[in-house]
Amino acid sequence: MSCRVQAGVTRLQLESELRATGLFFPVDPGADATLGGMVATNASGTTTVELRLHGVPELQRLAVCSFPSIQQAVDTCTAIMQMGIPVARMEFMDEHTMAATNKYSKLHNAELPSLVIELNGTADDIENQTSMVEALTEEYDVQKVEWATSTEDRAELMKARHAAWYATLVHGNFHVMLPFVPADYPQIQAFSDRLIERALAAGGTCTGEHGIGLGKKKYLALEHGGATTDVMRAIKAALDPHEILNPGKLF
Repeated sequence: MSCRVQAGVTRLQLESELRATGLFFPVDPGADATLGGMVATNASGTTTVELRLHGVPELQRLAVCSFPSIQQAVDTCTAIMQMGIPVARMEFMDEHTMAATNKYSKLHNAELPSLVIELNGTADDIENQTSMVEALTEEYDVQKVEWATSTEDRAELMKARHAAWYATLVHGNFHVMLPFVPADYPQIQAFSDRLIERALAAGGTCTGEHGIGLGKKKYLALEHGGATTDVMRAIKAALDPHEILNPGKLF
């Protein structure tokens, strides 16, 4: 099952249109982006997108699981994935994030490292998955598990997640947002340098799924080596000898 959408249609507009059909579009980047933007990431030429749709699950259940430490929360996440439990969503927030979202959204969540876990499926599927998740969380000394099934209760539990910035557990992508005043910029830059050096030392990348950007171009040679960046420069010079395309950005 699929649908076609034209330029300018947003994710939430599509969800509203599909609500009476029993179908939904399962991709949720956490913002009401246009669907064309989600596909093209600002590239030119996209006028129509065809999307695969899925049947709305019979039942959805959401849990916020609070742990004594970050390690126990992460170990639980790893165990759930290794067990093959088909979670629809799994998000991690540390104690500082929980405290900040409590204050910002006037919530009362436990201010501990927490996993937000969503399960979808039939009633029997949900019961089996719930039992497995609860058993695994207990193995890692979970302090509190709060479940929600109704749309309203799930939305209430998700307030903390939508008020926070993010990382990506399943991909191992590490996202950081550091609010700072201009006077602190040298410290922030030093932190960024150290963070990227550690990521590269672990076999990672400075970019994740995103582009380089002006702030990271200095890390290109560190990640790929000088010979590779020389090839990149040569290709750019051959294809764009007059530096018309995005001049002065990377090369």
